[in-house]
Amino acid sequence: MKDYEPVMIRFIVYLLLITLAAFAMAWFADHPGELGINWLGYRADSSMAVLAFA
Repeated sequence: MKDYEPVMIRFIVYLLLITLAAFAMAWFADHPGELGINWLGYRADSSMAVLAFA
């Protein structure tokens, strides 16, 4: 029975990480935010979601 314990713990941690990532993506979808960068006279405007996935 002890052979299955590390596998089960690893599986539960994996599910928790997937759940956390899903909540983070849902939060970014509800709060998109804005991103503006000024560099050498150029201005780049985008959303925080683009920065998060880049």
